[in-house]
Amino acid sequence: MKPQKRIPLGININYINILTKRMPLLYLINISKSQEIKMRFVRSFFIITFFFLITGCAGVKKTGNFSDDFSKNNIDADKWKIIKDGDFKNVAIDILNPGEKLRLKADTINTNSSTKYLGIKSIETIDLSGKRTISFDFEWNNQFNGSYLSGAIYLCPTDTNNPKKESNWLAMEYTGVPPGKNVRINVWSKVNNSLKEIYTDWGKKDKKGKAQGITFGDKPHNMKIIVEQDTITVIENNKELVKFNKELFNSNSAFIYIQMSTGTNYPSREIYFDNISVY
Repeated sequence: MKPQKRIPLGININYINILTKRMPLLYLINISKSQEIKMRFVRSFFIITFFFLITGCAGVKKTGNFSDDFSKNNIDADKWKIIKDGDFKNVAIDILNPGEKLRLKADTINTNSSTKYLGIKSIETIDLSGKRTISFDFEWNNQFNGSYLSGAIYLCPTDTNNPKKESNWLAMEYTGVPPGKNVRINVWSKVNNSLKEIYTDWGKKDKKGKAQGITFGDKPHNMKIIVEQDTITVIENNKELVKFNKELFNSNSAFIYIQMSTGTNYPSREIYFDNISVY
């Protein structure tokens, strides 16, 4: 019987198929007719391995320190993704007076009745496994009518267009108090779809017992969220607002969401964020 011709490395050329030609690693295997079943198994193994190598490389990056003072003319696409949820008459998510600060602006006249959301989301997640401080500046912009208006920062492990609709997150939020010139401060957490109000301050009450909200003033407020091993602390203008157990947001990583929400049928309103940093 005339022996079959073999190529280098001992591979039977009668059993080299299209897949084998595309995957040179299989040339290391000596194949005969009795080994055809084994060949199919090996081929499947390499296909599965190749798939996981490709998809695994496309995972979301995690970062430690992070900062943006919005000093560029446009939102940095390497750091942020623009997000919206709802219908708007007009909207702006941009840098005010190029290089100054982040502006979130919305006009909702003649739109549907649902609450609308807009903002930006970090491209990378931030590492929360150790001690981490998230700091940002916020401006209420002297709203003439801030009813059904809010500005918030969310930490949420889910990649989404609206973190508020997700099942796990932590948020620090300023919300307009009717008639809307003043604000209230809230810290919220959501764990497995269970919403908890961790902190709230509606300001002083009038003679009728109605909360009047807090006068925001003309200057930006600096907020800090300090994540430690067992606790999370929220600070406004160097004053501690609340300190709570990390079980209320026990995630080792999260995207940063900077978000504005607004009700329907309101003329153009805008708020500002600046000097975002994680350290």
